[in-house]
Amino acid sequence: MTIAVMSYQAPDLARDAARNFLNLEPVINNLIITLLEARIDRPEPGRYWIARQNGEVVGMGLQSPLNYPLNLTAMVPDVAAVLADAIGAEGYDLAAAAGEARIVARFAGHWAERCKIGTHPVEGERIYEARTISSGAEPPGRMEQARESDLTLLCEWMVAFLTEIGDPADEVAAYVARRIAAGEIWVWNDGEVRCMSAATAPAIGVSRVQYVYTPPSNRRRGYAEALVRNLTGHLRRGGLRPILFTQLGNPSSNAIYRRIGYQAVAELIRYRFDNSGGSRRDPTD
Repeated sequence: MTIAVMSYQAPDLARDAARNFLNLEPVINNLIITLLEARIDRPEPGRYWIARQNGEVVGMGLQSPLNYPLNLTAMVPDVAAVLADAIGAEGYDLAAAAGEARIVARFAGHWAERCKIGTHPVEGERIYEARTISSGAEPPGRMEQARESDLTLLCEWMVAFLTEIGDPADEVAAYVARRIAAGEIWVWNDGEVRCMSAATAPAIGVSRVQYVYTPPSNRRRGYAEALVRNLTGHLRRGGLRPILFTQLGNPSSNAIYRRIGYQAVAELIRYRFDNSGGSRRDPTD
């Protein structure tokens, strides 16, 4: 059957057109959903492609900012190949593409063949969801919402976190201030702030735990595990589905999250295309 692809420049129109489709897989599509909402709230140049079959949405790709990877929703792999053809026909260059492993592999392979370029995977991640929470020993202290007085320290930590994972640390102060004001950053405090984490605003009943960071002097004391366990419990008590993304190359963090009760849901891969410059991940991830 014929699959038609339509491109959008406005994130609100793209969101409205794809809303029902995105809601079918709220965990796997969480990053796309939150990126759309972020672009609506804080406009930035972007491109959005929606694939339809018999009038029904069957896939979506999002690129915003324009020097970031193309992010793909859950979809049938054949739809990803059609998206690659449609985007290529519009004359756009892509530095990278990211999404669920089997989907983005099909896109990347088709894109490389179509454009006669090389491609290779550069990063693997795993999506986890906490359907239960396991108890565990905790260090002294408690979880607290970050305060405005924590801004300077948390900005330093955010820069350190982004540097550690190889991502750009652009406009960190404004971003951290906005997340603190929204009540989305949490810390472990035992008389001194020891580590931080954040949780995204709910999207289709899902909240993503992110930016789990402990400065080197506070590591190996259980602060981050305690914070994530308590934050996860807080989200679940609020009726939300807590999820998080981990790098497959970091066995320590994967083990900690499994110990808390997180279970693997899907693997994500980012592919880089050889005819382009470096790719970057969105700082809201």
